[in-house]
Amino acid sequence: MKDRNIRIQNIFYMLAFVYDKLNYSGFQKLGTEDFEDGYDLLGKLFLHACKLQLIRGFPHDYRGYTEKTAYPHGQIQMTDSITQGALINHQVIVQDDSFSANIPQNQLVKMVLSRIAQSKSFPHDQRLLAKKMWRNFWPVKNINSNDYPSVKRYLHRMGEDGSLLVLLSEILIEGKIFATNNENYKMANFEDQLMSRLYEKFLLKYYQQRFSNYEVKSAYIKWDKLEKETPHLPTMHSDVRICGQNKTVILDAKYYQHSLQRNFDVEKFPSDNMYQIITYVLNESRTGCNSNVEGIILYAKSSIGGHPDGEIHILGHRFRVKTLDLNVNWQQLTEQLDRLIVF
Repeated sequence: MKDRNIRIQNIFYMLAFVYDKLNYSGFQKLGTEDFEDGYDLLGKLFLHACKLQLIRGFPHDYRGYTEKTAYPHGQIQMTDSITQGALINHQVIVQDDSFSANIPQNQLVKMVLSRIAQSKSFPHDQRLLAKKMWRNFWPVKNINSNDYPSVKRYLHRMGEDGSLLVLLSEILIEGKIFATNNENYKMANFEDQLMSRLYEKFLLKYYQQRFSNYEVKSAYIKWDKLEKETPHLPTMHSDVRICGQNKTVILDAKYYQHSLQRNFDVEKFPSDNMYQIITYVLNESRTGCNSNVEGIILYAKSSIGGHPDGEIHILGHRFRVKTLDLNVNWQQLTEQLDRLIVF
């Protein structure tokens, strides 16, 4: 990848942290390669993950369906059978479940394979491989972009949005890389989406292992309020919240090209990010497990966006703005994280 400010091996280490299934030799081999651009990287990641999925077999689940049949099974819908005239032909309408590969997760992957096969943005060999893999999805229904929102809602509702294939599929679709001719927009958009979401997931997984004795999760924070019904208040959702014995740390992960904003030629921390972390900390201190709460904004180091580094105390709480250098070897990267949060 050109002009990147992160070691390609670290991307795979981060992926391995987030997705335990990345301990396959194929992914380790990918981690030693170089890539021409984000399409090459993302295409190889997606197709290799898809290959592993095909080797293991399609995920299956029970899916409800309704059909007209002369061989009753499942639950007979007598009212529908009468009103739709099925009984005249010695048939009934039934509702039943089947253990099927035709589920939203597979439908999403099949749609992305079709898009890669048709997109000239990806290398020719990847397009051919995507077309070949697509043929294996014959038991799965074709869907289009109009179906995507409902498929995504289903996957997130059912907790099936945590797989690497689903993550990459969502980035490919939401990045609109199949729907625009602006190469600069497409590249920056989906690379930033991939790394931003991976960055957040990695930090959560890392600190879950680092502080396994504490409660570490991406948590909702309650508003400190008297009213019961406040539908217009925004939801507060932390990237990482660590509840220790005597202290809670709220970590807000930011993967931006520009980590500082300039006002009248003076570089400052982005105001929205500061307001957000302060609001989170103050409410967590009143509604959470500890009154001693610290807030940290952790930016990924950018070659063009400055390197924020500061500390301030507000209303008795410590706030820090730090930068994580991803363009170092893995040991140095983890040492930065270990020094950042200490209980």
